[in-house]
Amino acid sequence: MLKFIYATIALTSLAICIPQANADSIPQLQIFASPNDVLEVTLVAEPREVMIGGTPVTTNLFTVCSGRGLTEAQLSDCKANQPNPYGGAVFKLKPRGRFKVTLIDRTSEPLNTHTHGLYTPAWGKRPEDLLPGVPFSGSYGDFVFVSVAPTGAAPAGPGAMTHHPMNTSGNSLEYDIEIPSWHPRGMFWIHPHVHGMSAQQVSDGMAGLIEIGDIDEYVCIKPSPDGKSCQSGGAPSEDHNLVVRQIILKDMQLAMQNGTLQPQRKQDPSFCAGTAADITDHGYCDGAGGGRWVFTMNGVNKPRWEVPAGKSEIWRIQNASANITYSLCLTADGWPTTIQVPTPGEVCAHAMPFQVLSLDGVSFGDDAGAGTFTSPTRLQRHALLMPGSRIEILVAWRDPSTCASVETTDTCPASAPSSDKVVVLQNLSFKSGGDAWPRIRLAEVDFPKSATAGPGVVATRQLPDQSRRLLRAPFAIQRGPLGPPQLCRSGTFKALADGEKRRIYFGIVKDSGEEVFLLGHTIIDQNGEQRDEAGNLVKEPILRPFGSATSGGVDLADLCVPAEAVEQWQLVNLSAEVHNFHIHQNKFSVEPCTAGDACDDATGAAVHSIDPIDHVSLASVIVDAPKSPNIGFPLHDTIIVPRGAAIGCETPDVEQNGFIQHAEGYSASDRKYKYLDQKGCLVDVKNKDAPAGWINIKIPFDRSTSPGRYVFHCHILEHEDRGMMASIRVLRPDQQ
Repeated sequence: MLKFIYATIALTSLAICIPQANADSIPQLQIFASPNDVLEVTLVAEPREVMIGGTPVTTNLFTVCSGRGLTEAQLSDCKANQPNPYGGAVFKLKPRGRFKVTLIDRTSEPLNTHTHGLYTPAWGKRPEDLLPGVPFSGSYGDFVFVSVAPTGAAPAGPGAMTHHPMNTSGNSLEYDIEIPSWHPRGMFWIHPHVHGMSAQQVSDGMAGLIEIGDIDEYVCIKPSPDGKSCQSGGAPSEDHNLVVRQIILKDMQLAMQNGTLQPQRKQDPSFCAGTAADITDHGYCDGAGGGRWVFTMNGVNKPRWEVPAGKSEIWRIQNASANITYSLCLTADGWPTTIQVPTPGEVCAHAMPFQVLSLDGVSFGDDAGAGTFTSPTRLQRHALLMPGSRIEILVAWRDPSTCASVETTDTCPASAPSSDKVVVLQNLSFKSGGDAWPRIRLAEVDFPKSATAGPGVVATRQLPDQSRRLLRAPFAIQRGPLGPPQLCRSGTFKALADGEKRRIYFGIVKDSGEEVFLLGHTIIDQNGEQRDEAGNLVKEPILRPFGSATSGGVDLADLCVPAEAVEQWQLVNLSAEVHNFHIHQNKFSVEPCTAGDACDDATGAAVHSIDPIDHVSLASVIVDAPKSPNIGFPLHDTIIVPRGAAIGCETPDVEQNGFIQHAEGYSASDRKYKYLDQKGCLVDVKNKDAPAGWINIKIPFDRSTSPGRYVFHCHILEHEDRGMMASIRVLRPDQQ
């Protein structure tokens, strides 16, 4: 791909702005890169007028500027020269590098940022949120408990601090995001994370991509015979028959207000109730009262572009929607041009296959973690992207006449189109239990008649120092002034013994007409009994919406775990709505099924789904891609938590004496609930008919970036904003 540099660099740490040449209707995102290891940018959150689906609207967006400490004149010039503020930008970072950000808030709300998916320290301002003896530098790490609040802004959500620096050009925050040398190479993203406001701020369009390292480091078209290196001319940047395209998916609901369409910041799943079951050709659906729900790629509604003859493309796709789950398929000429509502087990059964290269910013690699390039044998027809998720896929023209029912790179190779072909990227309706998202044609891609085929398979790897064999953290063992009684809500913590796991409950309760989203946790001992951190038996687990708890001016974490631990967590869904687990600062893998547990038969993973839709979706996400020999389960930072049965786990009502009720000591300042499993939504990992859904994961907390205070939550941001989030503190040895 041809690239042009148009910025003059005055300082070595300033970014190079690189717009990529493009003659199609999908714009290439503006790239900010640094010639050295430090990228410095200023993000100005402010109202911008942009075109969304052909309609001029005003929405809060990030104006991205190279450098920090800029004058008003420089910020104004930067704003005038940002071609696509709604589409977003790409920040290219280097392992061993730093991402220094000045966030200026010119909206009317509190604001912060989160670098989603990064292994990076969550440094705060207080001593307990820093390394021992290290003073606050004036810059935060990836610390979501701080927000900047303009004068007169509404308060931030529970548990948030508010930072008020003196700054004549506006309220601002400074971030210094450290990238360790061993960080996985791949794609991540940045977005606001103020509790109670995350969904509407992400829906505004305030999001951008982060790229760590280079795709050449983990993708190769021509690996060496031993797989340890890429032959000359075999890297994506060297192969002229391969195009790499970054894609960011966003959506916006536009409601008619005083005769004009304007953003509706609180999304309504029933906005297009009359057309949600139909596939629309427009990249949008019509809502009640003249409204419109618009879906965009790189800021453009239903773009169309051409893959040149004899070429294929790598699509690096980010779901940057607040609440939407994308269920993606490729339909094409010769393949069924319209996918009707599929029966369970047949999602995208007749779609054009593609190769999956990575999930959540981590490429597939050999199981031994030796850094060897490995070529998969399986292709996929379906990609499920829940909010926050990422995927990289190889898209090549494949002829339906040569593809068998079970596609491999041998039975379904890339082929040369015998005539001009059109491929449609299509989003199927996904029913989350509470919501049903529209069926939309997102884009059209032309494959012209060609005498040669583009690349049909590439090899991927995980670099040795980013494998699942994680590094131990270099901590000095010394006792500090603060320990679990001053840092943890329970007053203690529990290092799990062999055979023990943590159980994390996801629940929804209706209380005085309000739906409250909850999380809770217990420890499952070797005998299957539930206990608390002190070892006491638990008969009625406690669940809470997110809120702050303090002791002596110190914020208490909902859950404390020791650094260097590698823990098994069982995520249990007590609701009939699907959820999407995400944890900051760490990644995790899905566990294989334990003999005797009621796992889904098709996956081989420790997953129990009630709804067949989740069963199919899980297979697509965690099994089909790495099923090839020598490729293990991938690492994630988000994962679907299967819904409970519609009958049995439907949202209970406190007033109706349901299976979630007020716990002893419930108050307005501590909204705690108790779960009564004998009343309907039973958790039984040995029983296939038990109504609660669950999935087992393994989380290593032994990275040098693991210690600190951060959060885990449902990344359906409406759920997170309404309470489905909890704080976690990974205790350094001096805090244990």
